[in-house]
Amino acid sequence: MRRKARRTKSRHFRAGHLSAHGQENGTDSGAGEPATITEEISGLGGKFGTIYETGHWGKNAEGEGTSGGGSLPEQTVGYRAFLIQFIKDHQITSVVDAACGDWLFSRLIPWADLHVDYTGIDVVKDVVRKNQQRYGSDSIRFHVGSLTEPLPSADLLIAKDVLQHLSNRLVHKFIRTNLFPERVRGGQAPGYKYALITDDHCTSHTSECHENADIENGHWRPFSLQSEPFTVKSARTVFLFDVYVPDLVKATDLVDFTQPPAKDSGSRGETYVGVMQ
Repeated sequence: MRRKARRTKSRHFRAGHLSAHGQENGTDSGAGEPATITEEISGLGGKFGTIYETGHWGKNAEGEGTSGGGSLPEQTVGYRAFLIQFIKDHQITSVVDAACGDWLFSRLIPWADLHVDYTGIDVVKDVVRKNQQRYGSDSIRFHVGSLTEPLPSADLLIAKDVLQHLSNRLVHKFIRTNLFPERVRGGQAPGYKYALITDDHCTSHTSECHENADIENGHWRPFSLQSEPFTVKSARTVFLFDVYVPDLVKATDLVDFTQPPAKDSGSRGETYVGVMQ
């Protein structure tokens, strides 16, 4: 899952009514979210599969739906350079990419030269199948899965342009399952040394740009781990780049599990103070 970033004249962000293109989304019939979180999770593959099938976020030269403009090589030059340097600086040998999308820009990262074992996870079966056929190798593999489920362990967890498309309930599920699993796995530590979470942040918090409004899965709103109702205290912004949209900047937040927990918490799990909705 990758959001398409593009220029827009509108300075107003009506969460839940904006598509990934920043335009009115006419596909929401008002039916609302499924009654249970299990039903909500089970519907993710269909929702995002439709986005790819219809080319809602853009199409490639072959007419296939893509992860969108936010994943174009020219839009990710700075992010790729940052990620490569982070991998080198922190001696990363394994990466799990949650909701990896169609690998539009990830294919340009020299994973083999970096000696990284890479696992890409996505809920869309056709995207995973094509990725495995095109890019799979002994050290690069793709699997069908949801970031609301326990993900494989690795040195580094990546989630780029993902959480901004999920309902708050599923974001909480991801945080409690994969970032701070003590609360749900009987004290088991996170399976990562680091997590890099990248989404669209507001440059200023005004009525025109508000982070973390609840949405239907597949829609979009500005998102930050550091803002309510999630308030991940251990997250800090380590990289910023322009998305050429008024009031927005794309930000990468780092959660460093190699560091001691926050001073105001008794355990690492308590650095996450969000409340399940």
